[in-house]
Amino acid sequence: MADLDGHRHALACPPLPAPAHLLAGVLRWRAIPFRERLNVLRLGLTVRGMQRRGVTDTASNATVTNWLISLGQSEGLRHWLWTPLVLAALNQSPDRARASSFQRVLMEMFGPSPQASSIGLATVPLDELYAEPAAAFVRRAGGEVRLRTRA
Repeated sequence: MADLDGHRHALACPPLPAPAHLLAGVLRWRAIPFRERLNVLRLGLTVRGMQRRGVTDTASNATVTNWLISLGQSEGLRHWLWTPLVLAALNQSPDRARASSFQRVLMEMFGPSPQASSIGLATVPLDELYAEPAAAFVRRAGGEVRLRTRA
């Protein structure tokens, strides 16, 4: 990621068992002050506790932003880590997305699979990646694809 001054900050995780790899990567990440990195660890422990207890929703109707603030996640941490993750995983801003949905994402990320915490960024527009191949498939199968029409 790059800040407004153009400084780049890579969040790279070492080859450790999950979720230690993610936590170690955050501890080495220089985009945020060290004290704030410890807050990520605290949130990770909260999520792991939820997993152990089988809890899937501790925030009822709270937004992601409100839930993260209640857990001591600073504005900088939300900006650098949580907002990009919420946008990528839920396709909504943290001010609108439900905390319960984000909790499920975090439970997966902090789970036993290192691949579950990988974030991919598309290098082409999403319509080229998904919509156009899907439309071509439908047409090859004899279907019709209509755009900008009422259903």
